Amino acid sequence: MSTVLLQWIWYTCFGAQTFSDCSLFIALCVILAQRRTGFKRSDSLIQILIFYSIGICVLTSAISLASVITNVVLPGTFVPIAIIQVLPTLMYNSLLALLNSRDALLGEFAGQVVSIHLSRLRVATLQRPAPEAAMSASWGQNNEAQVTVNISVSEANHRSFEAK
Repeated sequence: MSTVLLQWIWYTCFGAQTFSDCSLFIALCVILAQRRTGFKRSDSLIQILIFYSIGICVLTSAISLASVITNVVLPGTFVPIAIIQVLPTLMYNSLLALLNSRDALLGEFAGQVVSIHLSRLRVATLQRPAPEAAMSASWGQNNEAQVTVNISVSEANHRSFEAK
């Protein structure tokens, strides 16, 4: 095999790895950001998970990109291979750090239980306006009676719950 073909395989492989890593990172951050609830506890947990994913993406993408750049700058040397040797260990350690952080996150957020008593809920009901009805009768052709009834309601019935 020629070295040019091997270089293109190298560029394609680690360029695709960098692209897919960044794409997954962006998708994960968008999904996590959309899952915010407005509660302080869950929003701060989501924020921590976003920061973890930022750290993992930056490290693994930087190593892959550094390998591609060193292969361009120093072709035919073992420097890109030495850089890539760090990547599997880095990914493995990132996965283990994320799995080990679950216990710390659960311990940090475990004591913050929020309870809402049902006796404190108050139901507020908006009054629905009375339907407007109109009726008209007329004689059509061949002495047939025609009756038209129109009923319309302007607003729907809404309920809201307030805790006090």
